[in-house]
Amino acid sequence: MSTSLKDSQANFILKSRVALTNVETQPEIAAEMAELGYDAAKITEGKSLIANVEAALNLQQDEKGEESAASAAFKEIRSKVSALFRAHRKKALFAFLDDPDAVKDLGINVSPATVYADWRNEVGHFYDTLLTNEAYLQSVNQVKLTTEELTAAKELLPSMDAAYSEYYRETGESQEATRKKDEALHALETYMRRFWRAADIALEDKPQLKEALMKGV
Repeated sequence: MSTSLKDSQANFILKSRVALTNVETQPEIAAEMAELGYDAAKITEGKSLIANVEAALNLQQDEKGEESAASAAFKEIRSKVSALFRAHRKKALFAFLDDPDAVKDLGINVSPATVYADWRNEVGHFYDTLLTNEAYLQSVNQVKLTTEELTAAKELLPSMDAAYSEYYRETGESQEATRKKDEALHALETYMRRFWRAADIALEDKPQLKEALMKGV
């Protein structure tokens, strides 16, 4: 679907450029169109709108690429943290089978949250609580969950936070680039609709010249 939309936009831009170029390069067409207000200045305005759309499309493509890269980086580190958290959580649940208060204190008495912000808080709370409670540490150490492993997992969290922030920022920039592209495209579409209506009237008695401007409309 996205490829089809991209092709449609490219064809529209090409068709618009060809039409405006034909006005500039064919004096007879230029004279007829000028009578309806499409003089050289008005044609230059249309070409400027095309340039705006092309620039906006290029920016959108760049921003989408950056968003995709940021998304991949975030998903990679989140996946790593998630895998560690699942393994460490499993061992902690086993270590505290007979200590429901500890299970509740660690926040592992309920299923992990599905919303990222809530899950992130749960992960941070889990590691902070374990690493600041010597009794808890001794219990999990006995089920082959070392302090070093817990520390290493916790030290990944700032990098995950940074990756999430970057992904969130790039998503916003991508959305803004799409908005600007849509805005530029709408302006060109409005101009060209009026242009082709004018051409239909200006060249109504000259079908061959009209075809030069309106082929494929």
